[in-house]
Amino acid sequence: LNLMGPAPSTNVLTMSGGSLSGDLTIQSNASWTGGSWLGPGTTTMAVGTTLTVDNSTTKLMDDGRTLDNSGFVIWTGSGAWRVNNGSAIINRVGATFDSRADALLDYSTGSDGTFNNQGLWTKSAGTGNTTIEVVVTNTGTIRPGTGNMRFSFGGDNNNAIEVGAAGAITFNGRTFNLNSGGSVTGTGLVDITTG
Repeated sequence: LNLMGPAPSTNVLTMSGGSLSGDLTIQSNASWTGGSWLGPGTTTMAVGTTLTVDNSTTKLMDDGRTLDNSGFVIWTGSGAWRVNNGSAIINRVGATFDSRADALLDYSTGSDGTFNNQGLWTKSAGTGNTTIEVVVTNTGTIRPGTGNMRFSFGGDNNNAIEVGAAGAITFNGRTFNLNSGGSVTGTGLVDITTG
């Protein structure tokens, strides 16, 4: 589906295959179980919406695609979520991105993918690793409540990382900067391997 012209909006989106390109605003709920999001273009989740991403199979954002979330994203499954060729995830102030998947958020071709967290990025389910191989900028809160959030591609923390008692966070690979105003707190494990 190639959306052209002024950005359309829809109340509900269910995507189980094919490809989506162009700009689209979701006003209610969306489910992404198959297919690819291609850029350039932006999928915007409005305030109060929920996007469920089931990674039973690999999900692909490519060619500068952006997910701009002001609602609630629930990520489940064990397949990879690829953020390729300069594609980006933006989690806005007041929004939540819940990484329930013991899986991989990465890029495989082109320039680095990015994750800009301004709201709450949490891991509320899964006891294994959620491995992040995109460049991260955090001005909100990162909260691994259970399992391990493993950051391998570096980035910048300018606000709060709160590690729950049943959670862990690992920094390995590229440099992850703890900048002025940034903090890492909590009773869970903090593991600095490299970076």
